[in-house]
This record gives sequence, structure tokens and C-alpha cells, in this order.
Amino acid sequence: MVRMAKEAYTHEYALQLRKEQDEGDLTKELASSQETLSAIQADIAQYQAQMDTAVERETNRAEALARQRYVQAESEAKANAALLEAQALDIRAVTTAQAPEILEYRYQQQVLDTLEQVGDHLPRLVRIGGADGTGAAGIDFLELAREMVGERGAELFTEADMAAVRGRLTEVSERIAAREEEIGALLAADRPTVPEMPEAVAADDVSESAEEDQQ
Repeated sequence: MVRMAKEAYTHEYALQLRKEQDEGDLTKELASSQETLSAIQADIAQYQAQMDTAVERETNRAEALARQRYVQAESEAKANAALLEAQALDIRAVTTAQAPEILEYRYQQQVLDTLEQVGDHLPRLVRIGGADGTGAAGIDFLELAREMVGERGAELFTEADMAAVRGRLTEVSERIAAREEEIGALLAADRPTVPEMPEAVAADDVSESAEEDQQ
């Protein structure tokens, strides 16, 4: 009886030791796992910080590049506009020197159109007084209307102006010719191109068209 009690006590004690040992091992494993998890979380945080820094750096670089390209494109557009405007002015100067009557006609036509627009705001009379040769003052409403639109009745270009323009005609023509190549390249770059149709596709289209005509 005593022996059985002793064996039972010994067995219970062994179980208790085994339990404590297992609990200790489990605690160590949990602590090790916690350390590993903390290390993994630290690595993740480090990688995330590196990714955020890289994204921010690339975003700033892309924005800076976009701003640079925008400024460059704007400068090129202004330069191209100035080039085309200078070419247009020189062509107009050459045209004026060769046929000043055309520009004079257009100017007079513009004056007449403007007079027609302001005509509704003027009296229907053309002139009041001053036309009987007595020297009395009068009002010339037509002349008044011309003054209102800035017309003084003088020629658009005087002989001196035309002589000066004709004297520079060769120089202006040379400038126009010098810009033609650059302007041609500029227009060619902006003109959309039509892709060529492959020969096989073109042949199929021709065959289909012929079949439709036969039907």
C-alpha cells in the first residue's frame, strides 16, 4: 500500500515537472516568436519607409521634369509664334510694296464699314451751313464721322513711306526666304501623317468592292 502511494506520488511529481518544463519551453518559444515578429515588423517598417521615400523622390522628379517640359514647350510655342508673326509681317510688307493699291483699298473699305456702323448715331443731314461761300461756319457731319473713326482723309502710305519700303524690299525678301525652310519643317512636324495601308489589306478591299459591284 505504501509502495503504491509512493509510486503514485512519484508519477504525479514527474508529471508536474514535465508540465513545468513544457510550459518553460513554450514560454521560450513564444518569446522567440515575438522577437522574430518584432524583427519582421521592423523590417517591414524600414522597407515601407524606403518605398515612401522612393515614391516621393520619383514624384518630385516627375513633377520637376513636367514643369521643365512645360516651360520648354511654352518657350518653343512663343518662339514659333514670333517666327510666324515676323514672316507674316514681312510678307505683308512685300505685298504692300508690290501692290499698295490693294492695302489702300482694304483700308478704305474698313473705314466705310466703320462709318456705316456709327451712321445710326449721327443726324441724317450731311452738312449744315458753311457751303454758301459767305465764310459762315458750318457742320460737316460726314467729316465729323470720319474724325470719330480716326480717319483724317490722308493717304495710308505717302510716297516717302513707299520709297522706304521699296528700298528694303530685297532685304525683306531675303528674310522671308531664310525663314521658309524653318517654317516648312515646323509645319511638317505639326501635320498629322496618314499611315500607309498594307498591300494585302488593300487587295482584300479591292476584291470586296469588286464582289459588291457584281452583286
